[in-house]
Amino acid sequence: MLYIDMCSGVAGDMFVGACIDLGVPIKIIKEGIDKLNVPGLKIRSKKMVNGGIAGKLFIVEDTSGGKTKKADEHHHHSHTHQHIHRNLSDITKIIVDANLSKSVTKNALAIFKLIAKAEAKVHGTTVNKIHFHEVGALDAIADVVGACLAIDYLNPKKIVASPFLLGSGHVHCAHGNMAVPVPATLEIITGLPTKRVDTGKEMSTPTGAAIVAVLANEFSNEMATTSFAKIGYGCGTRILKGRANVLRLIVAQEIEETQPIQKIECTIDDMNPQLFEDVFDRLYGVGALDVYVQSVIVKKSRPAFVLNVIIPDSKLSICEEILFKSTTTIGIRRSAMQRSVLQRRYQSIEFEGHKIKIKHSYYNNKNVNSIYEYQDLKSVSQLMNITVKELLIKLP
Repeated sequence: MLYIDMCSGVAGDMFVGACIDLGVPIKIIKEGIDKLNVPGLKIRSKKMVNGGIAGKLFIVEDTSGGKTKKADEHHHHSHTHQHIHRNLSDITKIIVDANLSKSVTKNALAIFKLIAKAEAKVHGTTVNKIHFHEVGALDAIADVVGACLAIDYLNPKKIVASPFLLGSGHVHCAHGNMAVPVPATLEIITGLPTKRVDTGKEMSTPTGAAIVAVLANEFSNEMATTSFAKIGYGCGTRILKGRANVLRLIVAQEIEETQPIQKIECTIDDMNPQLFEDVFDRLYGVGALDVYVQSVIVKKSRPAFVLNVIIPDSKLSICEEILFKSTTTIGIRRSAMQRSVLQRRYQSIEFEGHKIKIKHSYYNNKNVNSIYEYQDLKSVSQLMNITVKELLIKLP
């Protein structure tokens, strides 16, 4: 699990800096940024101490000689800015043409689309007519794509974020002075948990807020019972009175104890077996823990199937709805159960230019099992034009 602790708010550069401090190689981010083919876009990072906390500062530079504005004009930003007004179509083309991984492309486009929708609503226009100012500049493109590249590398099982921290005062934007939080940020975080602090500064920028809003799976004031594995800090350049200007990312392993679950099942003797694929996809899609079918003989010696679904208590209603709508069953049995699970940690390795995940299982903090993720093995074997068995022989 990755926990985003927005103890001093969030900005795009602070998010990427925290990922680098957490262990994401800057080389991975540079290689992805270079694929964007944006003239003059260069990145680097450096060590920095802010408020007594050591972390990483993520820096975006314009080497094309274009017009820039003073860095750190906003609370978190440490970037130079190129005044090219790009619309969503321009940015979409840049990202799609880069041929990045599916997850990086999907997340980056979702983040920019969220910002575009917020800007369009604030300015009373449509998404297609929005011309980004700060958002379309070099730094925002690097921040968003860099954040998505970093998360793709870290590959957390789940991302949990603390409430957004809202500041106070005013900030200077392309449209003049605006009250903090700026309207676009408010639109982006609508419906999400927030906390107000009287700092006189901007604490959460639109780009940073959009990155967290898209990437986080859930929000919580506190982490569940966990074992901390690693912590990374991303620094802003401004010095804040009474607090370190940092974003904290925590890699944590949830200590999984005995968990209450439900088992629901139904017996089906009159359904086309081809429909099970659709049923399985829908059940797993809403959070079923396990789905399986058993062959049985029922009354009048008819062959039939028992469809079993293991689910968290919270998924009972939606999974029963799927069964009633997607199968021919007219009745469902349910029973309460308990399950014990091992602690799990995920590791990514590079093999001949391909990334493969390994799942490690622990009992009493001791590794008792390690296994390659099959879907990764399947994808890599196809790219290498060998069988999965041959790939396993080659792997360390």
